[in-house]
Amino acid sequence: MRFFRFMSTSESFEAVVIGSGFGGTISALTLANYFQQNVPGAQVCVLERGQWWISYEIPFSLKDSRSPGQKPNMREYLDDNGEPYSFWSHPDNVEGVVKLLSMARMVHSGGLYDYHLLSNNVHAIVASGVGGGSLIYSNVTVRPDPSVYKNWPTETQNGLDNYFPVAEKFIATNQITTNAGLANQILERSKLFQQAAKSAQTKNNHITNSDFALNLSITDVSDKVFSNLTPDVIAKYQNPMQTNVCQRQARCNLGCIPGARHTMNKRLFQAILGGKPIVIKSMCEAYRIEYQENQQYPYQISFRKFNKETDSVQEGTILAKRLIVAAGTLGSNELLSKSAAQGLKLSPKLGEGFSTDGDLLGYMMFNNKKIDITRGPINTSHAMFKTANKEFSFSIEDTSISPMVADFFATLLEIISVGKKRRNLLQKLALIRRYPSLIYAILFGVSLSSFQKILTKFWHDPRVRKMLTQMAKSQNVDDPKTLTLAYSVLDNLFADEDIPYASAAERLQRFFVFSCMGIDNADGVLKLRENWSNLEKASDRSDKLILQWSAEKNKQVFSEIIAGMREIADEMEPNGGKNVVAPTWNESKPSDSSLILLHPLGGCRMGEDIESGVVNSFGEVFKPDLQNKAQTYPNFCIIDGSIIPTSVGVNTSLTIAAAAFRCLDNMVGKQYLPA
Repeated sequence: MRFFRFMSTSESFEAVVIGSGFGGTISALTLANYFQQNVPGAQVCVLERGQWWISYEIPFSLKDSRSPGQKPNMREYLDDNGEPYSFWSHPDNVEGVVKLLSMARMVHSGGLYDYHLLSNNVHAIVASGVGGGSLIYSNVTVRPDPSVYKNWPTETQNGLDNYFPVAEKFIATNQITTNAGLANQILERSKLFQQAAKSAQTKNNHITNSDFALNLSITDVSDKVFSNLTPDVIAKYQNPMQTNVCQRQARCNLGCIPGARHTMNKRLFQAILGGKPIVIKSMCEAYRIEYQENQQYPYQISFRKFNKETDSVQEGTILAKRLIVAAGTLGSNELLSKSAAQGLKLSPKLGEGFSTDGDLLGYMMFNNKKIDITRGPINTSHAMFKTANKEFSFSIEDTSISPMVADFFATLLEIISVGKKRRNLLQKLALIRRYPSLIYAILFGVSLSSFQKILTKFWHDPRVRKMLTQMAKSQNVDDPKTLTLAYSVLDNLFADEDIPYASAAERLQRFFVFSCMGIDNADGVLKLRENWSNLEKASDRSDKLILQWSAEKNKQVFSEIIAGMREIADEMEPNGGKNVVAPTWNESKPSDSSLILLHPLGGCRMGEDIESGVVNSFGEVFKPDLQNKAQTYPNFCIIDGSIIPTSVGVNTSLTIAAAAFRCLDNMVGKQYLPA
């Protein structure tokens, strides 16, 4: 990788926001509103380490061919301004899968999916791109149970409830359980899950919610819309983030091709197009924060700007009067830990209180039922569970699998099931006939962690990495040999010889997949690896954080979640609970588990003072002071999932957004919050 260093004087901004997810976008929009009215000429600079991601279906016209006064769409704007962008992976075949693999950040600096191996037990997948985590989340927008935050710092307890409605309005939600817009026929998987949850609730009284449909930040058209065309309904379907309506493609985590999802990149684009004083510096990763007291611009942010085409790196600095760190839980912990190691004085609690949010994937295999789980949003329905000693313990959601990756998941779920059940020789021989290339796994069983090791070895093959890197740069699979190789590998591994012409949806009809979250102990500790500085100097994108976390100490919540899945499964099919599998969790030996997190939280958590947290309840960063343990830095905040002091047991986006609105209200006032 080639390095260049900026020789020019540092740029200076009234405010710098590091990161562009929920916390970063809400911060940038709020400060832009405030500056427009109170600080003429001031700008908000957003530093984002990733590039822009868009749908290939967005129409495109050259600037000279557009009508006078015609505003550009997102793709046209990015092209006009030379901004780096890439398309969501497509189509739903092997080419789409290869493109999906090329979207990993380990492959190239502009990659979307950032995979972290934090410990032997904990892996995490987070986003890298303009829009942050909103780019790859399933759009679930759900409030946590009030018992979750009743023991948070005092001010939060008294105020967070006021900001959930503000966040819901900003994100804009719908309940989508039908099989199409303008339809009232419910998706079969939604109906099955909701009926099972209702039945389980009646029998055992473990489930606390009465409305099982999830709020989703996706544009949809209800079948009731034409019978109720009131101004508020019309306004709802003219949301600035709308470019289309949900087409039930099950691609929420992979990139919505129709553009129906309400992601934060759309909010930022609309603000820039509307003249808001926001400057977005994409492909720029902050790596150090320095503070100089009594300076006009007290905060200096050192960053690296990546060029995805040449793989070169430039280094530069930016000065700021206000600084908001919103790089996501792992990004903020890494940046602040590196800064602390180089002189920035922060709380000794930095890195403590990490939570997995109880993330757990599970599934059941039907004995006598078939159902399509490849249509609809990723999640449509949920059940909230309490236990004997907890007002709320965990939540379970139905889950769809995109057709693009359905063949892989169909094979994976079947082969993992081999190791979970006793199968006789004839049954194993039948499976070997169907999957001859997986004979070893079928005969001896295989765990998800074993699959991970196999895929990791494949992943680190230099030929594979070279192919994916070229793919990432070109956005096309032009080389026939590449596609032939990919087809061969994927067909040998995942094709079913018994039903070679079956659609992806057909292959998955025997499964029902659950996404679960729960209240863990939030007792993990994030620290820098010993060799982090060497990796930093080489601009190596390998993990610089390591996690200390005990699966054994946190096993209760995962046992409760598995029991909850079995409870739901028993209502879906008689004795269905016996067929429930949690492939990443080892009930008999938790230390052998291998969790994959989508909602990491904590590490910079709220506290009453510097002895209990890194920030106060408004995200203001504690500054060491012998006389005042609650002293904070001036105009320096952390506003993202890292400040959440406990797990929330549900999808985290709404909680992070509500906390962000509360922090910004305290910073500049309610009148400047974005609507």
